[in-house]
Amino acid sequence: MIFGAPECVAVCIGSDGSLYGVRCILRRKAVELAAAESVTAGKESLAERLKMLGGKIGLRRDHTLFIASADAGGVFFQTEVPEMPKRELHSALMFEAPRHQLTEGGMQEIAFWAVPSAEEGRMTAFVWTVASAGLAKLWQTMQEVKWQPDAVISPYFAVAALEGDAGKVSLPDFDEGFYWENGSFHPADADEDCNKKVISLLKNVFQIPEALSGKIWKDGFLSCMMAAVCMIQQERNIAGVRSFDLVPPNLRPRRLRSQLRITVFLLVAAGLLYGGRMIGAVSEHYGQYTKLNSSVKSLKSRTTALQRKLRGKEKDLKEKSRILEQNAESHDLLLLLAELSAALPESILASNVRLNESGIDLTLHTNMEEPDLAGALRRFPAFKVGTLQNRKVSDTLTVITLRLRRNQEKK
Repeated sequence: MIFGAPECVAVCIGSDGSLYGVRCILRRKAVELAAAESVTAGKESLAERLKMLGGKIGLRRDHTLFIASADAGGVFFQTEVPEMPKRELHSALMFEAPRHQLTEGGMQEIAFWAVPSAEEGRMTAFVWTVASAGLAKLWQTMQEVKWQPDAVISPYFAVAALEGDAGKVSLPDFDEGFYWENGSFHPADADEDCNKKVISLLKNVFQIPEALSGKIWKDGFLSCMMAAVCMIQQERNIAGVRSFDLVPPNLRPRRLRSQLRITVFLLVAAGLLYGGRMIGAVSEHYGQYTKLNSSVKSLKSRTTALQRKLRGKEKDLKEKSRILEQNAESHDLLLLLAELSAALPESILASNVRLNESGIDLTLHTNMEEPDLAGALRRFPAFKVGTLQNRKVSDTLTVITLRLRRNQEKK
């Protein structure tokens, strides 16, 4: 599972066709037994009974699924081997397996769990060797029921998974009349006291509700619990070299691929959400920027207009100050204007007079065709003609622009 505590399911198929299943939740501090159900052998096919069991225990595709099947047959044994990598160990055990088989011939497959031995540089390997033909029927059933098991194992692998001496282990559903102890099988008497130590070790692993405590150690549930502890220890990556690769590729779960797809989908969704928020933020900031930029441009325009108006006012003020501070030397200003008025012909009207430090600028209007201003202004000795321009605006009216300069010689 991507979120929440992972859940595991172990299913055991007994030699009489009875089915047992347990579902465990791997909490951080303990393994909680969530469900334990069984289906007795009947007229239904194995696939139908497996579907019934899966429904009872709440099996889902995201659950880790281990199956232990007595119908598959096989031989479980223990051997000492030198420490070596997984691939080399698999090859070595394939050579060792024929010595322990009860029948000769046929394609054989093995699953193993090797743990460090007391002797340095050595390992104790627990091996389950099974004929390929014995597994073929199980694979066909898995296809019918549409299950994808993570592994098919022997419940005796719990001897390697549990920490401590498991003592005498008797599983009648798998090896009736025998018990496992000290690395080999022994004939079991009717009064043989078995499974006490292994049950004690299993109780240290599982947190069992009171409603299930009465039946969980009876019948075939013990085989299920032993298969479940193998699955749990694998999920927790307990030290050792394991190979439970008996399931064909077409039946193996694609859980990781599905989780990766979901993870990629969530990452893409988160990226799109983040991108949408960023685009919204950028759009909002851009709107604010555009508004502020428009305000700045408006203020700049107003500032430019005010500066232009201020410069005009300053120019007018400077001109008026210049007029007020005008120095007409020894002549009175009114007298100077009177002399200019006397010098101009009566047919000429002065519409604009501008007095400055360098002279006088005049705009004159007359109906005379060729007025003799130069001769008339000789009677105005303080100034001389600087520029003179005539512009005829109608048949009877002429506009004269005249600029008089101070006569430095006549100061």
